[in-house]
Amino acid sequence: MRNCLVAGIVGCTLFLGVSFSACAALMDVNRIVITSSLAGTMPPGVSLPGFLQVSEVVALNESGVDQARAGLATATGTSFPGSNPNNAIDGIAPAAFADIYHSATSSGSESLVIDFITPFKLTALSIFGRLASDAIEARDVYDVEIFNSQDVGIFSAFNQSAVNNDNVAIVRLPGAAVIPVPAALPLFASALGVLGGLGWRRKRALA
Repeated sequence: MRNCLVAGIVGCTLFLGVSFSACAALMDVNRIVITSSLAGTMPPGVSLPGFLQVSEVVALNESGVDQARAGLATATGTSFPGSNPNNAIDGIAPAAFADIYHSATSSGSESLVIDFITPFKLTALSIFGRLASDAIEARDVYDVEIFNSQDVGIFSAFNQSAVNNDNVAIVRLPGAAVIPVPAALPLFASALGVLGGLGWRRKRALA
């Protein structure tokens, strides 16, 4: 019975694991370009929404190593005085100004570009926004484009918001599960209930 229960729990865990984007990945990733989703818009209560501000980009390979830390961060325009594109790959997140990349203008024409030393398999991508105590962090909504070693766009994501308690946007990559974790949890509970019932019946039969 113990082996059956363990196997059942492992099976349910593997089933639920799909919801944690365990299979999500992009091959041959060579460059990530991040721009502001709010350029040209006027969301209520957001000051100068076109500014792009990123405190950290975390790009994990299949071994869980952040490839951005060894990459090259540049900006298509000049940075806001006191900030620097390298701040977006320094391992500090979330961070406040000026330990972030902050675009020089709010026109929306500027972008943050991360180039990697060698192409790799991207399994997780997170973008941390600005840590602030006011509405300035409400600007942190991003558009993302990923390119391969042939400089061909292989993935795009829009309106990736870091406006939350963790100041982070977690980009859902291809292959991520279509079943949300909350929806899968009842199935997990039901499976454990069935396994428990089987164990009770077997114990009663042996009594």
